[in-house]
Amino acid sequence: MVCLLRCLQRRLRLTFAKQVNFVGRPLYMLGVTGLKIALCFAYLRLTSGTTLKFRKVVWSAMAFIGVAQLTSTFVIIFQCRPVAKSWEPHLPGSFLAIYPTWNATAAITIFCDVVTFLLPIPLFIGLQIRPRQKLGLVILFILGLFTSVCSVMRMVQIKTITKGRKPSLCKAKNEIECLREHPAL
Repeated sequence: MVCLLRCLQRRLRLTFAKQVNFVGRPLYMLGVTGLKIALCFAYLRLTSGTTLKFRKVVWSAMAFIGVAQLTSTFVIIFQCRPVAKSWEPHLPGSFLAIYPTWNATAAITIFCDVVTFLLPIPLFIGLQIRPRQKLGLVILFILGLFTSVCSVMRMVQIKTITKGRKPSLCKAKNEIECLREHPAL
């Protein structure tokens, strides 16, 4: 009887952990999306006296980033049918192929990172400041691409981590890899 209770408690804790993980993934995506859009708003604020063409490019990039990242978030939320299959894999139903889904959302995130951090570089090159300051500014923004490097590393490690295992067993390891990106944010 005691063994049965312990097994039940363990199963309930595991289910709760999977539910927390399920909620955390879209929240992470929305947070990263908010950061990218906030950077674009900062670019608009810093460049209020510049060309209309650049401002249109920034607004277009913001729209693309918002739509792409929100789409990725919805794919993450609704990758299983019913949604509860995400944390209860024994339920009847279906889910999207996990590896292509992870790779697609990671590729979209990486592309949006690159767009966000390279967007102001042409403006910096045209600034009327000393070349050394200009170079420092460009390098500072290129360091923001560290998040993209971490995302690429995570994509590569997903295959290594999950090789020969069930995807549900590897989600926690994948989430740990996400923590590498946080210092760059």
